[in-house]
Amino acid sequence: MKRIRSLIALSFGILVSCSASSEQVVSYHEFSKQENEVMTATNMTNGYAFDFDFVLNDSLPVLKYYIERYEDGEKIESVEKEFSLGGEKGKATLYFFEKVDHHLIRYHVSLARNGEQATMVEQLSFPGPDLGRSMKTIDKMNLKKNESQILAISTFHDRGSSVPLTEEMFSDEEELSKVLKKDQAIIIKVMLTDQKN
Repeated sequence: MKRIRSLIALSFGILVSCSASSEQVVSYHEFSKQENEVMTATNMTNGYAFDFDFVLNDSLPVLKYYIERYEDGEKIESVEKEFSLGGEKGKATLYFFEKVDHHLIRYHVSLARNGEQATMVEQLSFPGPDLGRSMKTIDKMNLKKNESQILAISTFHDRGSSVPLTEEMFSDEEELSKVLKKDQAIIIKVMLTDQKN
């Protein structure tokens, strides 16, 4: 596996939709090759980019996101921020652009909605350029009100010695702990909620 700095941006979208039963479902799709090339050429990312598209339920006016870094099974760094959704129905897009900058891994997190866009910049310490990287995202799941849920897991490990990432790790803490105890990891979560900080 090439170093993270040389990785071509892997991008995907997350669509959250409300069915007739008000159930909200999250799933993903990869961006096109052309979209990836544009982001790489404009230096927006030299690692990974995430594009989350939401159809909003007006009873959930707050969108929270979490970026957490783990080492030896312990959470050593974390970011928790929120965007106000105004309690209005409609669509919104949440972007994570990840870029490695020396010993830091930076995230430009943007929420685009109703023609307006708000951006926050987050950073965590970078696990190391000499480590291999594995990544897994959810395929499809229901979103629960007021409960943070994992959308993506990235692990950093000695090459050839990683713990395989499985679907069960998104919902089973015991399964997730297996990889957190062995490898360094960064986890991205989101939560739709009616509770503000």
